[in-house]
Amino acid sequence: YILSSSYGNPLISSDASFRAANIYLERKELAKAISMWRETVKNKPDYAPALANLGVVAMREGKRFEAVDFFQRALAADPDNTTAKGAMAQLNTISFDQR
Repeated sequence: YILSSSYGNPLISSDASFRAANIYLERKELAKAISMWRETVKNKPDYAPALANLGVVAMREGKRFEAVDFFQRALAADPDNTTAKGAMAQLNTISFDQR
């Protein structure tokens, strides 16, 4: 059961929506996972794991500027986020559409 942010603590809601997103990802339901990660960030804008995952999706779609934005936001919230750190390093070696 996923709590909505209207139930109070946005951290609990963010944790629940983040976990739901990861379950959708495991089920190969990427659109639903993205929607839940966005919901997570809506409830808690500095939730680094969700920001980093959205960055990975943007990177895979060739959206370099969007990916960089998500990774920078993730690193601002958590400078030790290994997903964002590794992906930012990769961005320097991959050619992307500038969307």
